[in-house]
Amino acid sequence: MKEEDKKPMYLSEKERNLIELIRKVGFGEIRIVVNEGVPTRAEEIRKSVLFEQIVESATSSNKGN
Repeated sequence: MKEEDKKPMYLSEKERNLIELIRKVGFGEIRIVVNEGVPTRAEEIRKSVLFEQIVESATSSNKGN
């Protein structure tokens, strides 16, 4: 990065809100929707389900029947 490119960056209110949300999230993933370089929406992803594990668990529990 060139020296003249090192200008102070100022955050918009939406960017500040996004950073606050990131800091508040204890764990997980955040999907960020950006429109024309501005964050417009963030979705907290809390749960992920692996279908392979569910199928294996159901199959092994049905074997006892």
